Amino acid sequence: MRNGLETAAARRRSWRCTLLALALLPALAWNPAWAQVSEILTPLNPLAAPRDLTVDRGGNVYVLGAESGNVFHVAPSGAVREIFDLHDEGLGHAVAGLRGIAVGSDGGVYVTASKTDNALRIFPKPVVEVIRASGDGRGNALREPTGIASDPVTRDLYVVGSGSENVFRITPGGTVTRILGSRGDGVSPCHRPADIVIDRKRRVSVACEASNNVFRVSPTGAIREVVADGPSNRPLAFRPTLLATDSAANVYVGARSGVLRIAPTGEPKQIIGWQSGISFESLTGLVVDSAARVFVASSYRNEVYRIGPGGSLHKVLDGYGDGTHPLQFPTGLAIDASDNLYVLGGRSHNAFRIDPSGRTVQVLDAGGDYSWLHLRGPLPHRGPHPRR
Repeated sequence: MRNGLETAAARRRSWRCTLLALALLPALAWNPAWAQVSEILTPLNPLAAPRDLTVDRGGNVYVLGAESGNVFHVAPSGAVREIFDLHDEGLGHAVAGLRGIAVGSDGGVYVTASKTDNALRIFPKPVVEVIRASGDGRGNALREPTGIASDPVTRDLYVVGSGSENVFRITPGGTVTRILGSRGDGVSPCHRPADIVIDRKRRVSVACEASNNVFRVSPTGAIREVVADGPSNRPLAFRPTLLATDSAANVYVGARSGVLRIAPTGEPKQIIGWQSGISFESLTGLVVDSAARVFVASSYRNEVYRIGPGGSLHKVLDGYGDGTHPLQFPTGLAIDASDNLYVLGGRSHNAFRIDPSGRTVQVLDAGGDYSWLHLRGPLPHRGPHPRR
């Protein structure tokens, strides 16, 4: 009972401070010391340079802030809360350079940290390191982990080591196994793997950017190169960096030369190419909805497109964002079970939701979870993430 009373008292004190700050706003606005006061009132949990996001089956969105070093949960209701902050919650684990994020069928949220060469389960607490720089402990190290994915059936976790040029599987029991290395299938190499996806047949596809190919690893461990150098007659290097999959187990590849669809049997087909006018060198997002409609984000053009039949393009979002909040440098896409599309603004420090009808709403901005009121609006905190 005492704890409940203390909590209620703390809430009253918080609201009194907020009301006092609002009452002082007119005076502060004309005070030379306003800049210092504004800095004090910056949100404790801001979002800066969001880099990746994921959505679970219940419509919960998880957004990774690369510069702010944290992760936010956006509930279907729109409520936002910070669930991880590497500055405060390392809990004995070295964590730096948050890069990729995935959510498992068990509700666990996982991230890769490219500067400390590890991956962690950050939610629910406690934070657990699921793989470290030593990799499988048998001479196969993990370096610069980037992509991460979870098998919804087995709950196995897959982590891409871009610097070590390999891919690891981590079972729920903690067993770590390398399933792909720099030698690829033994004939064609895999250099600088960039992304990973698991199709509904539980086959793991890996995009190897520097070696210009894509590999598929079966549940039994058989490795097959399914795309080598991309389509013929290409004016640019293939360089695949993004992967997505649909309900029919097709795999989609985003590359400098365009977007390919790989059939379940392994045959690749280009669905849009460089002639479209999109700068595929700046492709930063690729997802597919339940109707197999493909969406791509171009950071250079600052736009998001839907690819229609025959390779036609339909713009779904541009730099104007939702008309009130801008979109700058889109850095990631995700789609939920209701075909709502989520878009990250890497330089506008925000996230948008676009429903199937085209209605666009900003669901997260630089203020993060607004654990403290920022009297000057949701301006991004561009310096080091403040400690509590």
